[in-house]
Amino acid sequence: MDQSVQQFIDEFMLGDSARLADITKGIYGNEIKLSTVVELLGPYLTNTEHEKRSQGLKLLSEVLQMLSMYKMQDTEVQLLVAFYCNRLQDHFAMLPETLRGILALVQHQVVSQEDAVTIAQGIFKEVQNQALLRGDRNRVYSILAGLLDKYYQGLKDMDGDFVFGYIQIMDGEKDPRNLLLALKIAKFIIQNFNIDLFLDDFFEIISCYFPIDFTPDELIMALRESLTATKKFAGLLLPLLLEKLSSDVHSAKMDSLQTLISCTKIYTSSDFQEYLEPIWIAIRQEIFLSMDNEVEVLGAELLTNIIAALSCDSTQQDSDLLSDLMKTIVKETQQYLQDPELKLANHCGNALKAVACGSDRSCCMILNATLPRLLEIYDPDKAIIFRIKIHDILIKLLSAAANRQLPEQYATAIDWHQVVKLLHSSANDSEEGIRLRVTASFSIIVQIKHALAANEIEKIGHRMMQYAIEETCDSVRRGSISTLAAIASTAPNVIITTVIPYTRVSGADIQLIHSILATTTLHLDIMKESIPILIRMAFESIRENQNSLHSTLKSLYKITELNVKNGDESCMYLYRYFFGDVLWICLYNSLAESNSDLEFSAIKTIANMGQLIYLNLDGSIQKQMIDDLVELFLDNHVSIIKPITINSELPSTQFCPLSVTSPKRQLQLIEILCKILGAVKCEVEIIRINDIISNLLDVSCNSPCQLSAVAAGQLLAAIINKMKDDDQLDGYIKTITKKLSSALDSQNDDSKINNVANVWIWFTKALIMRHHTYSIEALKQILELFKLPKVAQVASEGFKVIIGDEESILSERTNAIVKFMYKNRFFVIASEKLVDSYRIASTGSKHHYLSALSYLLNGVPKQMLLNHLITLMPLLVESVIYDEESLRLSSLQTLRPLITEAPDIISNYVTSLFPEFLKLCNYSPSMTVRIAALQCLNDLASLPITLIIPFKPKVITELGITVNDRKRLVRREAVKCRNNWFLL
Repeated sequence: MDQSVQQFIDEFMLGDSARLADITKGIYGNEIKLSTVVELLGPYLTNTEHEKRSQGLKLLSEVLQMLSMYKMQDTEVQLLVAFYCNRLQDHFAMLPETLRGILALVQHQVVSQEDAVTIAQGIFKEVQNQALLRGDRNRVYSILAGLLDKYYQGLKDMDGDFVFGYIQIMDGEKDPRNLLLALKIAKFIIQNFNIDLFLDDFFEIISCYFPIDFTPDELIMALRESLTATKKFAGLLLPLLLEKLSSDVHSAKMDSLQTLISCTKIYTSSDFQEYLEPIWIAIRQEIFLSMDNEVEVLGAELLTNIIAALSCDSTQQDSDLLSDLMKTIVKETQQYLQDPELKLANHCGNALKAVACGSDRSCCMILNATLPRLLEIYDPDKAIIFRIKIHDILIKLLSAAANRQLPEQYATAIDWHQVVKLLHSSANDSEEGIRLRVTASFSIIVQIKHALAANEIEKIGHRMMQYAIEETCDSVRRGSISTLAAIASTAPNVIITTVIPYTRVSGADIQLIHSILATTTLHLDIMKESIPILIRMAFESIRENQNSLHSTLKSLYKITELNVKNGDESCMYLYRYFFGDVLWICLYNSLAESNSDLEFSAIKTIANMGQLIYLNLDGSIQKQMIDDLVELFLDNHVSIIKPITINSELPSTQFCPLSVTSPKRQLQLIEILCKILGAVKCEVEIIRINDIISNLLDVSCNSPCQLSAVAAGQLLAAIINKMKDDDQLDGYIKTITKKLSSALDSQNDDSKINNVANVWIWFTKALIMRHHTYSIEALKQILELFKLPKVAQVASEGFKVIIGDEESILSERTNAIVKFMYKNRFFVIASEKLVDSYRIASTGSKHHYLSALSYLLNGVPKQMLLNHLITLMPLLVESVIYDEESLRLSSLQTLRPLITEAPDIISNYVTSLFPEFLKLCNYSPSMTVRIAALQCLNDLASLPITLIIPFKPKVITELGITVNDRKRLVRREAVKCRNNWFLL
């Protein structure tokens, strides 16, 4: 074996690097001992020629690097550490391989604390880091980082020696990748070693890079974290930052402000004491005089953070520092407020808000100092712009107070009553801009705890209700309703006493009532008043054939959405009203022949409301709700629906929503059953499942109402998707497939054939999502539908359903079984079958396969699409040519991201795509197709210039026509595209 190892070594020295793997494999397999390799390398490692020594050392280092999973004995590690540390003193040509070997030992083996110190001392003493190449310097940093990570306790004893050594190592580093690692090490040393003796030197080697003007951004963060890693740098860092802040370079200003903000996280008031005045002068400069919005925002954020830092300390000296700074800020801002034109009002408001956001104390001081001044200078007779500026400052101060959520001791120390008085007087202003700002101020001030008494909030509520009713300006009306919503969240009783009475006034604006109730019903107490009102409105709309029903139902849905998660009591209240009054209204409409049918959109809103309530109910209540619904729809027991608000009787007509002979108005209610029963959890047992499946299968195939047939098919699919994988499920699958096959063969009615095709589609989706074994067979059945001209289009669109996401049915939200990466599996199987079927299909039906493939490509994850793009690209190009609007649009939407994500593949089809894109840019039947074609053509301009430049004249000429398109959106895309091609 020794002879074989020697042969491997000799061949490696002659240039056969493959022998390295043989040696490593032998060590892992215990066929070769590492000590043997070292021993046989002896002649090379001790050779008098440094080139041969370097070759021997290279072999040993690379072997150690490849032994990442091999654990050496302690004595072996100790000997190798001593050997490599000794090699640091060898010829400079040996250094790269020496560092590689040391790095392998540090990263992959267990080095003792003593050996870690030995390595660090050796590197600090023998390595002139600045003279090394970039890769070798990186190994030095990696070694030190590894030592600090694993052997910090041993290195800590070196204390000042380690700090001084590292300063010498890092000094002058220029490579960004190495610098990133070096700064991370520097941060660790600053935070964990005593750097007092070398404070100036350490700061100098780091601060020389500030501000960094090259990428990556991670490097900027590493430098900032190093500079702000300790308070000890305060006396050195703050002058530097103030100097850079005075620079005219945008990036220097931004970096300085961001670093100062980081400083405020660790510095105390004593660290800032000497520099508070120059910092305020610098901030003032950026807030009041800067023309750069980014810089101004950062300046305000810095001011907030400094105030917060000064407010954290509790000594008298710190309190005096805060007070002195606050007095300076107030004095200077007051001067700006004395300007008759308030030229700097916006900047002044930003500064005051920044200070007020710093702490509770600063907020109280600013408001007490500024609010009286604002009230004093406000004059309703002055110019509109002057009054608007005052209101804008007021809004900023109020928002600061609201964000702080001032404790009672501070909130009650501010004279809010005078502010409210000003707002009430301004509420009568003839200018819309003033009234709009009044609503904004009211919406904020009512959210400040302990600021206003209940009667003051009620007065504001009355004023805002008056605005909502009488205001002619839409924006002011919306603002008043938003203020009422703010009141609802803090004082629900005010809504009950101000808003609710208006809804009972005869002749009130119905749409306005809906908007107000939907926005302000944010509490259970308000719900108890508003929901009965809306229920009565809905019932009156149905009984008297009014047009306001859908608006009423949308308001009920919004209230449900806002309150369903506000605790069990709110959810139960919504459940009782939904199962009582809302369903009763549906029943009443479906049974009362004199009334007009409910629009399906209204039924869908009700169904979504019921699903939302169901998903947030307790498990036992969910089971009760499902059982009651099944009893209602199967047994026609309308008596279980007991209205709470409505005092009326249901018509005596029989209720049979699951019978295909029932009227359309009854069949449509299957949508409600679909959304609620379709959201049931897998483990919940559904009563009378046989009867449900039988009825749903009948309705989904034979219903004259297509919408109810689709809903029944969706519910059937959801039930199949969630059933246990057992004999019962297999039995249902056989029953369903037999029924569907039979129905397809016997149907002559086109609408009913479409119904059967839709059931197949949803049934297949349910099986594919749970990865059932029958899903492949179901897919084959859908492909068979392509051969039937009556349903071929429906079948192709079915692939959009199968691969797409439907939030309200068969989704994770509705507790469906969704196997991981089911879309990827379906894509692989379906795309292959579609391509095969396309090749043998007749000319008249080929476009159906292309449509299905296009829908499939649109829905599959992009990475999966890119993996199969070479095979599918010819068909995708062909689909753009077909004169089928939906196919063209889907193909264009698929192609567009591929142009930028797979330019190499798209480049092969440029000559085919260009003429079609240009033709579709003027495709008159569809604006959407024209826009999609223009977007694709625009993206083609990013392909290699040598490939697309021949098409430039043609594109510019053709788009000269498109820029005069009759549709503005098309003209906009055409101009954008033509400009890009002009610039080529």
